[in-house]
Amino acid sequence: MELFSDSTGLYLFSALLQANAAIIAIVGVFGIFRIQNLQSKIEYIKSGLLEPRGRGDRGGINSLKVQELEDMKLNEKEENYNTYNDYCKPLLRSWIHAEKTINILKPIITKSTIWLGVGIIINTLCLMLSYLIHKVLFVEFTVFLIIFIYQIILVTILISNIKELLNFKLKDGKSINNQKK
Repeated sequence: MELFSDSTGLYLFSALLQANAAIIAIVGVFGIFRIQNLQSKIEYIKSGLLEPRGRGDRGGINSLKVQELEDMKLNEKEENYNTYNDYCKPLLRSWIHAEKTINILKPIITKSTIWLGVGIIINTLCLMLSYLIHKVLFVEFTVFLIIFIYQIILVTILISNIKELLNFKLKDGKSINNQKK
């Protein structure tokens, strides 16, 4: 007696592949949007750091200094923070904050992509071997169960990561969504 038809595995693994590909697209959209938002904030800060022309000396810095800041690593920016004047410090603090956030968000996106990639590889292998898997009921049932459990774990991890991307907060308690540009 057959519990599953010949095409059950084909339909199941094909549907899971398509779902995982769609989820990768969603994670990519969330991640890219957040990082691009922060990078545009950094560009806005850079323009604010440049010397204000025609408005008196507010203490901006020249484009070479901005380029030097851009070339510095995050820890170097933090170390040199106190060498800048009162006009530049809040802007530099925002720049450092945005860079820290980007550095923390990238691994979240990477982790999601890796989990999805593993799921896609597993589903692809199962799809290719679905005819052989179907020959033994115990093997077929076990594979379906393992894939089902993996997909539940995967969805749980992805929901957690997407929530983290949307509501990310640094140690200072400010949400990226609530920060002013």
